[in-house]
Amino acid sequence: MTESIVMQRNICPSDPGLEIFRANDISTCPRCAGSSFISDGTNVVNPGPSLFTPGMPTVSAAGLVDPLVLSEAFDSANVVVMASDSAGWSTGARRGAIVNAADHSIVNILDTNASGGISGEMGSGPIFGTTTDPPLVAAVSGRRQEIAFFGELDAGRQLLPSVRVYDFDQGRQIVKPILGTELLHGPVAVTYHPEDNAYWLVDRQVSAGCRTNRIVRMPLGLGVQVAESRQHQSKYTDFGITSGTDGSIVLSAWNKDHHAIAVLGVNGLTMSLKALYFGHDPMVISAYKNADAITFVTRSRDGTVKPQAQGLRRTHDHDLDDDEVGDLDEHELEKIL
Repeated sequence: MTESIVMQRNICPSDPGLEIFRANDISTCPRCAGSSFISDGTNVVNPGPSLFTPGMPTVSAAGLVDPLVLSEAFDSANVVVMASDSAGWSTGARRGAIVNAADHSIVNILDTNASGGISGEMGSGPIFGTTTDPPLVAAVSGRRQEIAFFGELDAGRQLLPSVRVYDFDQGRQIVKPILGTELLHGPVAVTYHPEDNAYWLVDRQVSAGCRTNRIVRMPLGLGVQVAESRQHQSKYTDFGITSGTDGSIVLSAWNKDHHAIAVLGVNGLTMSLKALYFGHDPMVISAYKNADAITFVTRSRDGTVKPQAQGLRRTHDHDLDDDEVGDLDEHELEKIL
């Protein structure tokens, strides 16, 4: 499971049938503020759609999500992209989108309905796709009410120097050029960060056989600003990134056996490492931080999907050797990035 892209539900080419996604901002459900996940009910006690919350009993999700949305979300051709900033920052009802993984067309736009659950607002089928089948790197902004696509390719499979945006309010697609001399090289994950009204990405650059992983910021003007750049030396092959409710950036990394989570404080382009966590098994939904915990989903060797919650402690190691734990400084990020 390499080179997979994770938003709030992952697209993993070797495991396209995984049927679970994060449920953000269901106001009728006090457990759903970024800490719960909706599954199609496979291999759980409750038949049909089920609500997983780490540390709590699994319950039925019936009535929380529109049946058509569930059908589209659990279609293995699609990916669910939920906004990290739906709580407190959103300027409208749209909370996410269902996107076709192959052509990046928008299958449905997800709203918070009158009863507080998730409903869809489209009935006419997919819109505004591409035809080059690049990896899907996309994020939804509740504050801007849009979904933005990064790292798409032209007909010759060259990286486009632009960002494709679908504006929910205007109902139209806009292609915005990336400004300045600094460009993206190989985006692998993205999140919208409402505190500075910017997209933050993990960007991969390969030159002369050496790979560098960067964390970059793209503000409203869509210039590329480099916050971190590290020659890749860690054992992790896959990355995810989300925005915490406290303004932090949460970086997830994993390979086929292990995962790691870094919580990063942000001040302009200066990033400080606030917490670092390690564990066994690859992630299938990357980590998200709310006021109480960091929540994520892993998958064990026997195929079991495990929603998990990690308490907020400064340094914690819940599976790996003791020599992985130490004082947090700027060099610790090299263990992940």
